[in-house]
Amino acid sequence: AAQVIARIKTQLGISLPLRTLFEKPLLSELAVEVAALTDNSTDNDWSDMDQFMDSLEEFGA
Repeated sequence: AAQVIARIKTQLGISLPLRTLFEKPLLSELAVEVAALTDNSTDNDWSDMDQFMDSLEEFGA
């Protein structure tokens, strides 16, 4: 769990509390939480998020 949180911080620059990963155990739920913490309203380029989600799937999260 700590590695996933560290990867989110490294890849997306978002500080996410560790408990969020346990409160949002599904990848889709975590993606919604991460999207809510980023300013995607002015940036419609989801390629960074797509790449990050792919890396999490490979990681086994």
